[in-house]
Amino acid sequence: MKNLNLILLLLAIPFITFAQKPAIDIGMLSHWPQVSEGALSSDGKFAWYTVENVPRDGNTTVFKSLRGSWQRQMTGVTDVRFSKDGRLAICQKDSTLLLIHLGSPVEERIEHTINYKLLQLPHSEMLVQYSGYPAIQMTIVNLETGGRQTVSGVTTYFPAVKQNILYYFKSADKSDQKILCLYHLNTGQTQQIWRGNEAESVQIDPYAGAVAFKDSASYLYFKPGMDQAKVLLDSRSVPSDQGLVLGDLEGFHVSGTRLLFYLKSVYTEKPKAGQVSVDVWSYNQPWQSQQLDDLRDGLPLNLAMIRLDKPGQITRLQNDGKIRGLSDNYAVFDKRAGEIREFNWSKASQPTSDIVSLATGERSTINLDYRYVVSPGKRFMLFMDNNLDYYAYDTLTRQITNLSQQVPIPRDTSDNRHRNQNFKGLIPTGQWIAGDKGILFYDPYDLWKIDPLGKNAPVCLTNHYGRAHHLSFNIIRDDDRSAFNDKQTLVIAAHDLQSKENGFYKINLNEPFKDPKRRSMGPYDYAQEFPQIFEQSVSVRSPVSAGRVFLVSRQSTIESPNLWWTTDHKNFHQVSDLYPERDYNWMKGEVRTFNTLDGRHDQGVLYLPENFDPGKKYPVILHYYQRKSDALFKYQTPGSQNGELDVSWFASHGYVVFTPDIHYTIGATGQSALNAILGAANYLGTFRWADTAHMALQGHSLGGWETNYVITHSHRFAAAVSSSGISDLVAMYNQIGGVQSDYWENDDGRFFASLWERPDFYLRNSPVLFANRVTTPLLLISNLKDGNVAFTQGAEFFLSLRRLGKKAWMLQYDGQSHGVRDEARIDYILRSTQFFDHYLKGAPAPKWMVEGIPAARKGIDNGLEFEPAGVEPGPNLLTPEEQKKVDSLSHHPPVTIILK
Repeated sequence: MKNLNLILLLLAIPFITFAQKPAIDIGMLSHWPQVSEGALSSDGKFAWYTVENVPRDGNTTVFKSLRGSWQRQMTGVTDVRFSKDGRLAICQKDSTLLLIHLGSPVEERIEHTINYKLLQLPHSEMLVQYSGYPAIQMTIVNLETGGRQTVSGVTTYFPAVKQNILYYFKSADKSDQKILCLYHLNTGQTQQIWRGNEAESVQIDPYAGAVAFKDSASYLYFKPGMDQAKVLLDSRSVPSDQGLVLGDLEGFHVSGTRLLFYLKSVYTEKPKAGQVSVDVWSYNQPWQSQQLDDLRDGLPLNLAMIRLDKPGQITRLQNDGKIRGLSDNYAVFDKRAGEIREFNWSKASQPTSDIVSLATGERSTINLDYRYVVSPGKRFMLFMDNNLDYYAYDTLTRQITNLSQQVPIPRDTSDNRHRNQNFKGLIPTGQWIAGDKGILFYDPYDLWKIDPLGKNAPVCLTNHYGRAHHLSFNIIRDDDRSAFNDKQTLVIAAHDLQSKENGFYKINLNEPFKDPKRRSMGPYDYAQEFPQIFEQSVSVRSPVSAGRVFLVSRQSTIESPNLWWTTDHKNFHQVSDLYPERDYNWMKGEVRTFNTLDGRHDQGVLYLPENFDPGKKYPVILHYYQRKSDALFKYQTPGSQNGELDVSWFASHGYVVFTPDIHYTIGATGQSALNAILGAANYLGTFRWADTAHMALQGHSLGGWETNYVITHSHRFAAAVSSSGISDLVAMYNQIGGVQSDYWENDDGRFFASLWERPDFYLRNSPVLFANRVTTPLLLISNLKDGNVAFTQGAEFFLSLRRLGKKAWMLQYDGQSHGVRDEARIDYILRSTQFFDHYLKGAPAPKWMVEGIPAARKGIDNGLEFEPAGVEPGPNLLTPEEQKKVDSLSHHPPVTIILK
């Protein structure tokens, strides 16, 4: 990057002089070290974890004993796993497979490895290593006995572990043909079951160990005990007059007696020569653009099923509608006549769901959305409707029960966000009571058990303790378990909505009328970024602890996410020890309460530089997106933000950042943001260290729109950055390909009215209509490929400001979408820093702000060099007469629009 070293030096000068620690270096933003993943051994004695960017652009994996001093570190390893018995850690480094004997210096190496798999057989564990040298081959290692067997010429393999077998393909000698073989993992016996030219779409029956695959014109099937694979279905079985041919295989039904596959539509007609190519949009048909998108996605597929015991009997499961999911016993299709993005107002666009039995082909239709989950016992399907109510569909009786309306709690009115006036904030946890006896739900505070049949009254498992003590409880994912025993004791996560502390409580599912018992609470955040290792636990076979060991990821404002282990959720023992922030001027955060302009008491998080001196003046940036105070103890990795403000970066570079919560009034979304943001600015202005003449705004997406709104209604701020922000609600209401009417009527817009019912809402909240009032220099980011907020939204606001002689710049990053990532993100952080430094710290202006970058120099010059001190962005394009006219517009009274 041109002159980058000079830029970095200038950015760092104030902190080299006044701070013991340096500010975060721009080069670290793409290379910040962090713990990315980890796991426990099955006996709870060992753990492994990986540190990204140590060494730079690489990774280091650490294997260590939880209670002893044994430890191994290795760089550049991938695909790390523990063996089932906890004796080995297995990983791959380049083309070498490593078997590390835990707790000892012994290490086995298998060279020339392409990849490997661990197979958990009923009574043993096998490792399958795939090698490419000196010839393509597969080596099978019994991890318990150490025995090895090698099979040459293998190209691909497919295990069926429940049957102790695997299938593999190999090339035929001196032929282009392939051979499919069955391999018995216990005995090493091999059986050749097929030879041919083409095989694809291979499916394995995990229960019976059968295999099905497709050749050029047919499906073939083999089951252990047969001599050879046989043709199950060929192209002659499909009626030619229906325009269908055999597509890919989907898989076996859980019973093992049926095979699912797709019939693919074939279009034979082609555009006629000389025919005018025109899109015809019709008022009663889906958007032409959507129809074209569907065609580009591929020809329609139709799910069908064939009985393996009656190969000639085909059941076509999908007659119309799109497939939305498959469970063990059912397929679900959604049908709609209209455009999917118009479901908020068009009955034709609201889907009905067809539920088709994979056992019998029987079909039921329900008027509910297609989003669903299946209960562990397979009896119920959980659906959600457009009003965010949840329903249980009983596949035995075909009865539907509204679960949401059974819970005796008040409507959730905290942010006026939901169109359903009866919405209670109930969300399913994904966990059930064994035997499908109940499903667990969250409300905004507590946990509930609801009977899917609706016969028993809902039970508050946390005894309303959360609502009474301003706590929000959460189920901990334990070993991906989907069902709990109804007498089970659970440790649940807790979040304090006032202090923002997090921790753990314990409940007994059999004692729902007792208060939860506190285990621990503290100024931490537990693994919001690490779902793959959050609360991973294992049963302990040895007597070193009581029952279970839990691995958690813990972080805070001032501490990187690290792994800890615990047996009681009270006492935590550190596993990883990575704190790169300690080498830099970091930040500290605290919750503050402020008054909004409309008299609310709201919370926000105040982030101060680590070297904060209350006797000095600091520039202030207000950053917002609905409610951010709950993230007080969330670690903010430098360089990780996708369009939002990089709080840790700016705090490190001498800024105070405040993130005020915003609560909304229906129809006055922009004014609600203004009330909160100005109230927060007034609050900060009471502190001597706040440089009230140098306050700025930054928001992304919804926050970008709020930035645009605030600067059109206030002259308070010295600079503003709007990333992917909206400016014209009328244009966006029916915008093809972007956020549309439902967003404003029923979602974050919070209007609950159409453009024609309340046009004043849309006009009053469109910043572009008030661009004449802007006095704040603005930096916009608007990308051509943004699929959420169209490029035209940013361009329209920028061109309006330009026309009115305002100071405005717009960045458009090629290939970036709703925000910026990778190297574009670093460029964005650099430019927004230069922009804020110039207007809030009086730093020299960069060349891109003064002279711009001509299109011919795009990708050649970056304009990041600083101009000499005193050189400011030049005059606008207006003549003195035009400027006088524009200035007069800034003082025009608000326009009153009367609609009759």
